[in-house]
Amino acid sequence: MLFMKVHHIGGLLMVAGVFTAAFTGTTTRKCSIRQLVGTVKVRRGTSVKWIDARPKMPLKETDAIRTFVESEVELETSEGSTVKIGENTTIELKTLKGNASDQQTSVKIMNGAIIANVKKLVSTGSSFEFETPTATAAIRGTVVGLEVNREQTRVKVYEGRVLVTPQGSKNSVELQQNQMGIVKKGGEKVAVEKFDDKSPVPLSAASLDSSSSSNDSLKSQSDSSAVADSTVVDTSDHSSTGSESGSVTLSLSSPAEGLQVAPQAQISVNGSVKPAGATVAVNGKSVAVSTDGTFKTTLNAPTQPGDFEVQITGENNGALKSISRKIAVKASALQFTVTTPREGQELVKPVIPVSGTATPGAEVTVLSMTLPVTSAGSFNGQVPIANEAGEYELDFEATLEGMTQKISRRVVYRPEYRFILSSPPDRQTVSTTNIVIKGEVLPAGSEVVVNGQKMSVTSAGQFSGYISIPAEEGEVLLDFEINGSGISRTETRKIFYKKPPDTYRPQLSASVAKSCWNVTIFDRTEDEEITLWYEIDGSKEFTTLRPNETSCVPLENGIHTYRVYAEDREKNVSNTELLTNYAYLSTTTWLIKMRRPAGSVSFDLPPASPGGEPVYYTIEFTIENLPQDDMRLIREVAITNKTTGRRTALRTFTDNYIDTEIELARRKSNLIQIDVNDINNVTKSHTFQITVR
Repeated sequence: MLFMKVHHIGGLLMVAGVFTAAFTGTTTRKCSIRQLVGTVKVRRGTSVKWIDARPKMPLKETDAIRTFVESEVELETSEGSTVKIGENTTIELKTLKGNASDQQTSVKIMNGAIIANVKKLVSTGSSFEFETPTATAAIRGTVVGLEVNREQTRVKVYEGRVLVTPQGSKNSVELQQNQMGIVKKGGEKVAVEKFDDKSPVPLSAASLDSSSSSNDSLKSQSDSSAVADSTVVDTSDHSSTGSESGSVTLSLSSPAEGLQVAPQAQISVNGSVKPAGATVAVNGKSVAVSTDGTFKTTLNAPTQPGDFEVQITGENNGALKSISRKIAVKASALQFTVTTPREGQELVKPVIPVSGTATPGAEVTVLSMTLPVTSAGSFNGQVPIANEAGEYELDFEATLEGMTQKISRRVVYRPEYRFILSSPPDRQTVSTTNIVIKGEVLPAGSEVVVNGQKMSVTSAGQFSGYISIPAEEGEVLLDFEINGSGISRTETRKIFYKKPPDTYRPQLSASVAKSCWNVTIFDRTEDEEITLWYEIDGSKEFTTLRPNETSCVPLENGIHTYRVYAEDREKNVSNTELLTNYAYLSTTTWLIKMRRPAGSVSFDLPPASPGGEPVYYTIEFTIENLPQDDMRLIREVAITNKTTGRRTALRTFTDNYIDTEIELARRKSNLIQIDVNDINNVTKSHTFQITVR
């Protein structure tokens, strides 16, 4: 069998998302690989080369981690939070910063599945978020699992709570324990379902034997053949007795007993040892052991045919265990070469041509594709890769009747043309008419024009800018024109515009002018129909206006209480304006009507009145034709004896009937004048004479 694994070194293998997490701790934030199983690679910073991961390996900002089939890795921070990364998963550590009161960690999820067990955050300044291509999930100390692919994100909450928000939407949903949120590409809502999975088993707690498969782990890859090869061998003739702390057990999953290989073929050796602190040697050469006790290495078969023995030895405090496997080296069994690609070959298209020769009858598989081997012993095919520039390491494997050979090739992909639109995503629904455009283009010097608007393009091919779209709901086409280095391309993407909900409250401005209370309505929505409600002493009426229009609420004669407010079609209500007990008088038709005296009068002093005593006379009059006879419309009533110069002013009244005594001069004609002044500062007068003989 020929098997090829593609390790993408220069970029993202699948659609990228972002997972941000904050872990409590000191100002020195640390993250490292706690343990791993299978094949795990690490890319340092901006490097395009992937290297083998190892236990306790420290990780820094911008480092990326990638797992392969039947592989897992667990990361741990200095604060005790863990992130378990399942098979066929790629992430990138974006940020690892913070102090005791404000901590943030950003991790980019390209694809696959993870389980995070995050310690409770120590402050409101800390955050822990997962952002995938379709959603954002924010937590504050919980156990959560995410499954990410190009089309959707699944978020499972095993403990705690998680706030999930679709990308480009404000519709957040808080998931509780045993709830799963599903966000599909382009969706604006989170579908919530119940699930009955048990809490996931951390990598550190899971047994690595084939019998330890659990429904709660990310994925178990064990099968019946692995069970047969993973048995524990206790060879007492190689072991020494001692305390329990000196015991050791050893298990081996490959190679199988009697495996047949060609001369100089690579032989994979995989197994585990307990306790995990024991040492392992393969044919006398020390092998690195992971913190969980697993180990993995390769040997080259001898150059000459014959039997070859592989001896694996585990040692712990003097206690020894060993396993041996006999390998058959056959010269005529399998011949295998790879013609293309060449080592270091550069490609301009995301397809790798592969060809070579193999012994007729051999089985050839490339990235899970079976390629036929002709009777002449040749094979060829094409292997697609992600449209991302960078290095790719290709591992070839061929098998025939139990014999295995492996060949590796490294290629570099530098695409002649690439177009990626990251914002807005295709078919996204937007609620703004100002659209942010972002993406990548190759060649890097290309000119990018969107709907007639030229974008800014960096030397690395990053383009960005803004366009405006009509405020009409429905489908909007984004037409891209790319020109540069002999390339002229057009790209089209679709988005959908939906008017945002109107939550703006109308605003009122009111002022009194002449006979009106003028009310102006301000609102952001164009052509909005707004209802102006107004009340006079509780009697309610309305009129319809447009934004920025002014309406006259007529003032009524008398003293009344006025109230106005506005309401738009979305039931947004404005502030309320009040005029409390407002006095208004539109006319001067009121008059002074004398009751006593009816005109000028004369009278003699009483015979009993001694000389020099004051003489008083009671006058009576009414103010007629006032609205509701409301004397609050009258500011002042003044009664003046012009003869004596005495003046009496009245400013409070019980009703419109007024009676009062005035002092008169003896043996003289007294000229009396009544002056009444209203709220409009209009004054009316009445004069008469009273003669005292």
